[in-house]
This record gives sequence, C-alpha cells and structure tokens, in this order.
Amino acid sequence: MDMDMDMSSQGTPPNINEPYARNLITIIASVVAFLTVRRLFIYIFNKTKTTFGFRWMHQMSSSYANIENFIVNKCSYTALYGTCPPLEALLLLLALISAVLPLLLLNVDLAVNSNRAGFLCLAMVPFLLSSTGKNSAMSLLTGISSVRLNYLHRILGMALFISATVHMSTMLFSWSKFPTFLKSELQLSKVQYGLAGYGCLCVVILGSILPVRILCYEAFIATHVLGIAFIGCIAVHTPYAMRYFFSGLVCYLLNLLAVWFVKTYVAQARFEVLPEGCTKVSIRLASPIKTHYIGQHINLCIPSISPFQWHPFTITSVQQQNAAYQNSIEVCVCSRGNFTRALYKHALPNQDVRVFVSGPFGSSNIRATRVLDDYSSVVVACGGSGATFGMRLLRELTDTLISHDDDNNKNANKSFLLNHYKTKDIYFYWCVRRPLEIEWFREELEQINYLYDAHEQFPNLHIRFHITTNDTGSTTEQTTVDEEPGIKETVTSSDTSNLYETQPDARKDIEVVYGQRLDAQSALEAVEGDVGAFVCGPTSFNAAFKNVVALHKSNVYLHCESFGY
Repeated sequence: MDMDMDMSSQGTPPNINEPYARNLITIIASVVAFLTVRRLFIYIFNKTKTTFGFRWMHQMSSSYANIENFIVNKCSYTALYGTCPPLEALLLLLALISAVLPLLLLNVDLAVNSNRAGFLCLAMVPFLLSSTGKNSAMSLLTGISSVRLNYLHRILGMALFISATVHMSTMLFSWSKFPTFLKSELQLSKVQYGLAGYGCLCVVILGSILPVRILCYEAFIATHVLGIAFIGCIAVHTPYAMRYFFSGLVCYLLNLLAVWFVKTYVAQARFEVLPEGCTKVSIRLASPIKTHYIGQHINLCIPSISPFQWHPFTITSVQQQNAAYQNSIEVCVCSRGNFTRALYKHALPNQDVRVFVSGPFGSSNIRATRVLDDYSSVVVACGGSGATFGMRLLRELTDTLISHDDDNNKNANKSFLLNHYKTKDIYFYWCVRRPLEIEWFREELEQINYLYDAHEQFPNLHIRFHITTNDTGSTTEQTTVDEEPGIKETVTSSDTSNLYETQPDARKDIEVVYGQRLDAQSALEAVEGDVGAFVCGPTSFNAAFKNVVALHKSNVYLHCESFGY
C-alpha cells in the first residue's frame, strides 16, 4: 500500500487518492454554488420586479419559479404520513450515493488501498461543518433554512460514517491476514488515534438516532461534542486531514461567534399562563435586535428552570411599525417536554425573570406584502401549537392591510389604490385536540374576523377551528345556537359532504367543527387561483398537506414549518 502500509510516515507527498477527494468536493461545491446563484437571482428579482427596465427579468423569474415550485411540490411527497423521509431527502441520498460510489470503487482494490474511502471521508467533513448550526455558512450562502439543511447534514454525516467504516474495516481485514504485522501496526500512535476517532464518530451517530433526539435531547447534544474529539484524533491520525478540515472549521467557528456574540441577548421575561399547558412569554430585550420575520424563531434559555437547555420557539409578535429596532418579542410555549412542562408549572405571572435569547433564526423569505401581492388565495393551516406560526402570519397580513388602508384614506384617488393587493380570500384553519386550546388566540381571532368583516376592501377572511375531541358524543351533524357572538359551532362525523357549506348570516362567523381533523385535500380544494399554503403542525399534519400538493395540487405554493419551531 502507498500510505496505509507505512503508517509511521509523517510527510504529505502527493497521494493517488487526492484527485478523487477533490472531485467529490467539486461536485458538492457545484451544487452549493448553483443554490447560491439561485438565491442571488431571487434577491435581484425581488429588488427589481417593479422597475420598468427589468420586467423581462420578472417574466423569466416567474417562469422559473413555477417550474421550481412544481418540482419541489412533487419531491415533497412523504409516505406513511411523515414516518418515512420525504422524497426530496431520498433523492438527495441517491444523488450523494451516485457521486460517492463511483469515486469509491473506480480504479481501486479497497483491500489493497483502503485509503480511498478515508480520503472521501475527509472530503465530506468541510460540508458537514458548514451545514452545522443556526447561522451556518451554507444557510447564509443558499438562503435555505437550518431546518431544511438538517436533511443534508444528516445524510452527509451518515455517508461520512459509512466511508470511515469502509476505510477502517477493509484495512483491518487486510492486516488480519498477517497477525504479527497487525499487532505492530496497532501499537502505532497514528493507528490508535484513527481507531479513537472512529469510536468518537460511532458515539456521535448513536446519539443522533431518532429515539435519542426525541426522548433525551441533552444526550444528543452531549454526544455531538465528541465530534470535536473526532476531528482532533483524525488530524493526528493523518497529516492530510487539516487541509480538508480547515475551511469547515472556520465556517463552524464563525457560526459560533455569530450565535454567541452577535445574536445572543440578555432579557427580562414575564409569563402568562394560558389553558391546556400554554405559557405566553413576553420578552423585553436588554439590547434591541434589528428585525425579525414571519416564521423565524428564537432559542430561549431560562436559567431558573435549566441553565444549560436552549429551546426553539416561534416568534408570534409582529414587527413594530416604523421602528428601526425591536425591543421586545413574544413567544408561546406549549407543554410538550420536561422543560416546557416545568415552565408551565412554575411560571409566576407578573414577575420578571432573567432569560437569555439567541436569534432570530430561520428563513426571511416570507413577507406579508409578497404574500398579498403573489396569491389570490392564502391558506394558513395550523395543528396544535403550530398556531404560533399561523398567528404571526395572520397578524402581519392584517397589519399590512391596515397600513395600506390608512394610506388609502390619505390619498385622494382611493379607487386607484383600493384593490392594490392580489389576495381576495384568506383561509385560517386551526386543528386542536381539546376545546380549551383555542382560548390561546380565540379572542384575538374574533377581533381580527370582525375587522375584516367591517372593511369591504379587505380580503374575505374564513376562520375555522377543528376540535378533534367530540364533547357531545354525537355522530351526526348538528348546528347549535351561538353561545357567543361570532362563533358558529358544528359537530360533524367523518362525512365531509357539507363541510364547506355556509349559512347565510348577516356577518361571517367563525366556524367550529367538533370530532373531525382538518382534511388537507378538502382545505386545498376549497380555494381557486394562485394559492399560497402556509402550514405548521406535527409531522403527520405537514405530511398530509405535502402529499395532497404533490399528488393533486402541484401548482400550489406550499411552505411548511416544523412543529415546535
């Protein structure tokens, strides 16, 4: 063997495996470059779409956006209601296999030159590190949120582990044929560091499996710290490592510096306990942040509950109008795990508590003006605590319409500005398990519903609550007398034939449907024209909408937020 049989060599002469590692780097870097150019193109399009001289770019961008949206929708299909990875993740996995496998097997006998697999393993480390963290370099370049980049990060991690396993196992298998030689090689420090690095990698992989992430997130974080030990061991194991690791380490360190020294704030928080395990947290920042957007989230640490745990929560408060900086934010925390249950149990109303806030994180692509400009119908579908995302979006849309209405009142030519926005209908669906959960935002939604009903120039707002618990125990559809103004309650069976029928009332009421989950297909079939669907809920809830769009409504723009973010 060239380098593997003489493990004591500390030199770094040219290696026959390096071209294959460079080819893999070129392939992955080309994909990242394409996504970077795509983001730049979208940015220029958004800046120039209203400029007369650039209308040709707007038309070209619109055509490209339609094609991309169609492909993304088809690739979002998820089998077994979210228990399987989405089709896009499987295609990404196949693409990586198609790139790595030929480079691994071309012109080589792994029993003789197992270093081929080792070099491919090194080539993936920079991209693994560059896709790590909330402010990762890859997210900055491509504009893809850290949640979606997590698919790439996991796939790269598994590919790196498999390559390292091939490298180690084939080498040890070759040496095992010569016991004396095997014993002498295992006594070398370079080999020992290589085995130690592989052991660290095994622990990281075990800590990344789904049961550990769900049941003991702290163990997931703790095992990932061993990734640093893996890099250190491999840097000693082979002198070729640092030339591959350096760029990834720089990107990761910049991510850490940005998170800790740029996006982390000291704050004071007040809590309001809401029914069914929800805690509203109003946060007053010691130093203001510049801005935050729809769908973005913060990481929150409450030392009085746990000084080491940071948890992500969607920002529900709207952007403060005409304010250069934001001094306060609001999140709603639903009891789902040990940390959130402890917060709900021990939260004391009207008492200031010291907290630490990191963020905001997430995509900044959802803007209220763009939504109102681009879609004739907007569907906002929320499952459980996913209403935190839906409420932020609805609040931003409402504030934008109110601001536009105020401009109309100041403008003499009101008829010219009256129907400025494209959106004509907004559908807000919220599916919960228990009736008291709607109390989190019920009063505010009633006020918003009345506001839209009172302004003829606003889009038509349709609000429906789905409460899966059938309190009445009835299996037939009944319409009851309104117990409160603005609420029309319906108990329904699985029959959806009359689900979208409305009664002719003087004003449009909020409809409450008992005993039935929100049906994604019915919700999307009820709308026409250019549709923007924004969904946030548990995995199965999001998967239902993804599958309907992939199979039946590919022209719909679909944005799904992760449950809990």
